[in-house]
Amino acid sequence: EVNLMKKTMIACAVLALALLLAACGGAADYPVMEPVALDSLTLASAESDTLSAQFPEEEWVFDVSMVPVDFAIYDTETLLDETGTMNINIMLSGQYSGKLKQSDLDGVVDELKNSDMADGMNIEVSEMRSLEGEPVGYIESTSTYTESMIDFYLENSGITEEQLEALGGREALLNTPPTRQIQMYAVVDGNILVVTGTYYDDAAKTRLVDTMSILLQTVKVK
Repeated sequence: EVNLMKKTMIACAVLALALLLAACGGAADYPVMEPVALDSLTLASAESDTLSAQFPEEEWVFDVSMVPVDFAIYDTETLLDETGTMNINIMLSGQYSGKLKQSDLDGVVDELKNSDMADGMNIEVSEMRSLEGEPVGYIESTSTYTESMIDFYLENSGITEEQLEALGGREALLNTPPTRQIQMYAVVDGNILVVTGTYYDDAAKTRLVDTMSILLQTVKVK
């Protein structure tokens, strides 16, 4: 239950930061992310009220109950892991005209560094990439919970102190291991999508990134 609370609060924070990307468009040459060969995989399809997408069947479990995200899947291998379940969620941030560019991503990073999350977050990678010819903002970070981060999440997620206490309280979050995340920002069907992958084992990173790419290659906004 505490792991689910962690995921929910992180998702809320990413959603708030995604709103910073509602700016102008542009085009550039960025490092290419090789698309995953979909025809070589067995994919499952799922949809929420706002999105539909595909992901590797039997490797992931679909869920729509994690507010405020629009689409979420959980890794079956780590579903009951006490450290934490690897998961990916997608949030629809709003309409966007044009293409993402470096200055958009720079704005998100600057806001992160000046926010209440800064003291608990280390950004290792921040760059624009290209997937199937479209620009994608890419961020890798490691987060450790601090009091100010928890305050930020409570203020922006709609979760109350009482609900947090019922799931173990602040102490439970402060004592959890660091959370590794990858975020991809992309424009799909005229909307900004934020795809956030959370993982706890470096050995699973490649599989996580591949699945995030599959979601971006197949996602459709309703």
